[in-house]
Amino acid sequence: MDKINKALLREVRIKVNDALRPIGKELDLKLSLGNMTYSDYNATGKMKIEIVENGQVMTKEYTDLLDFAELHKIDLDTIYKLNGKAVILTGYSWKSPKYPVHVTELDTEKQFKVSRDWLLKATGINK
Repeated sequence: MDKINKALLREVRIKVNDALRPIGKELDLKLSLGNMTYSDYNATGKMKIEIVENGQVMTKEYTDLLDFAELHKIDLDTIYKLNGKAVILTGYSWKSPKYPVHVTELDTEKQFKVSRDWLLKATGINK
């Protein structure tokens, strides 16, 4: 091998992430190798470590959703309808004034951001 290049780093990232997966399961963590910088003969990379509880990665948005759900007595296991599609709640951002609620479509796993008003209407909570 002559020099490090992007193609090599993509392959390394895939293999490292595959190797990290069983370690993460054992420790209830999600481990992943992210962005890497490189020169001709060396590279450094960023490793992301996230806590997993009950199969859910505990992101800032998810913990904020837990707080919001507790505050408004919302059941996070409920399946809601958004434009005729089944969605579940997956996050909340207190900083976003327009679309703070994060939902994931069950069929396609696409993620969307929706308004707080939509959530309150969908859950039957009056403003």
